[in-house]
Amino acid sequence: DRSWSQPLDIALSGRCGSALQAALGAHPALRVGVQANGSRDLTIVCGALVTDIPGPVLLLPASGTGTLLSSAPLWRSGSGSLRSLVLEPDWISLPHSAPFEPPGASILVAGGIPLITVSAADLRVYVRFDLAAEALVKQPEYPLLVLGLLELVLDKHALAGITNASRNPDSAGIRPYRIQPSVQRAQVVSDNADYTISLATHLLLAILVLVLLDLLLLWRGQLGRNRTAPTSAGLGSKL
Repeated sequence: DRSWSQPLDIALSGRCGSALQAALGAHPALRVGVQANGSRDLTIVCGALVTDIPGPVLLLPASGTGTLLSSAPLWRSGSGSLRSLVLEPDWISLPHSAPFEPPGASILVAGGIPLITVSAADLRVYVRFDLAAEALVKQPEYPLLVLGLLELVLDKHALAGITNASRNPDSAGIRPYRIQPSVQRAQVVSDNADYTISLATHLLLAILVLVLLDLLLLWRGQLGRNRTAPTSAGLGSKL
């Protein structure tokens, strides 16, 4: 299995920066510390070139002031997932130390200077630049750089591969779904309309009745006045 399917125990030796420890703790498959029986899957050595540690080892230089790169770092063959990672020259600081000539193949160089060397024979990865430099640790590429270095040491991928699944497209079909008309809604609208028409009809009949009664009263009043007028005129002539 070339992926980190099981938790990995990592031992730290020397004064490793807090940014490195935070990057290690961010991965769920990494456990910083040594088991009770002393076993570990990987050792990270900060500030010393130790050669008598068994198992895979990542060796980092001591932190401190150094010299920034004058040319862009370039990845070479064997860099694995790190090949797509872009590192700017002003992020990389080279500590003032003895010449860096470890055994193995250089996978990251800048102006002919080896920055990362991998020794597959003894499971060692040597890093020349300061992995705790302030300009580097604040970059979003920093956790990816740390995980990529661990992949080189362990020869395992930090993330599990993508699983593809497929099925016969003939097993699934798509057909139109007929939407049933809303009969209940139509019935409610129809009932409301009938009720409105019925109410309007009754109102019109009531208005007509009132108009007829009013006309009848006016007609009877006019008839009474016509009958009273001759009698009043006759009385006046006798006087």
